[in-house]
Amino acid sequence: MMPIRKAILLILSKGEKTKEEIMSELKISEFQLRFNLKWLLRMGYVEEVKGKLKITNRGLEYLYQ
Repeated sequence: MMPIRKAILLILSKGEKTKEEIMSELKISEFQLRFNLKWLLRMGYVEEVKGKLKITNRGLEYLYQ
């Protein structure tokens, strides 16, 4: 199984999603999402715009390295 952070980035590489949509697609808890999302946001791989999460160019580089 792919690590959660990479799975989140892969989902977001296909388009913006809400936190609820990501939790549903990955079948993870709110705690798991919050824990991993905090790191992704801090590293600049993901950004939140108007309640939706989107991958950044930096996040795409990290995903496909």
